[in-house]
Amino acid sequence: MKQNTLKLSVFLIMMILSSIVKADSFSLSLHSKVCEMVEGHQNKADARIKAYDKATLLAIKSSEYIKAKKLKINDYDYDLLSYKIADRAINNLVISTTHDTAKKVCLELKASLDKKKTDEILKNYIHPQISDEKVKEIAKEVNNSLPKSIYEAKDSIPLFFIFPLEFYTKKTTNDYTQKISEQLNFMPRILITEDKELADYYIVPKLSQSNLDTIDENHSRYSMSVLVEIKAKDGQIIANDTKSRYIVIKNDEDKQKIAQKLLTKLLREAISSLSNQLNILFAN
Repeated sequence: MKQNTLKLSVFLIMMILSSIVKADSFSLSLHSKVCEMVEGHQNKADARIKAYDKATLLAIKSSEYIKAKKLKINDYDYDLLSYKIADRAINNLVISTTHDTAKKVCLELKASLDKKKTDEILKNYIHPQISDEKVKEIAKEVNNSLPKSIYEAKDSIPLFFIFPLEFYTKKTTNDYTQKISEQLNFMPRILITEDKELADYYIVPKLSQSNLDTIDENHSRYSMSVLVEIKAKDGQIIANDTKSRYIVIKNDEDKQKIAQKLLTKLLREAISSLSNQLNILFAN
């Protein structure tokens, strides 16, 4: 009888432990299904990148572990935080294409969330990286160091020069200068100049990382990081922002086109993130 009781007790303990493990695993699992229509000027590569972005955000935001944190941040910051988690704290990622036609791409995402890394990201996450007060303080110092003639006019607007994009190999290209210029043209307190000597500030975009890692015979993981810095003439960094992302692509896709599209996307996001600081910096 005692032997049977002992066996039963061990069985119950194992069942309880199994339930705990399953519950914890469930809370850290990620899953989502999304579709993206191929419309207008968008092609299949564009649709796949957008679908992957949606799947990643949906998986993280719907995670029981993340929802339990009850984060009190706006949607924009939530997206940025989700991307950070996706870049640094996702394991065992599996992307399946459930629908692939000329008109629509559907993906299913399954992965697990690294609890330790996620907690670290949540703990250290601060947005913006530089407070509004700090930006104003830096702006005052920089403006005082520049020739007074630049700021004599009441409605003077600072001039910006956009440096060529610098790759991590130290090579440069002007291919993305026009895209950055067009985005900044929507900001009323900024003017772009093609003369470096006339500029008051410099915009320095960099591709800091680009890797392609094979997952299996059909898929690869493509990761990229970009850095955009705003510098004064004396080299002082006024503001900066880094954007990182990785996507799963098919091995037979045009990797160069995908890289160009992802780079454009991350540069646009970095400039957008810096816009708040720039508006404060150059406000009347």
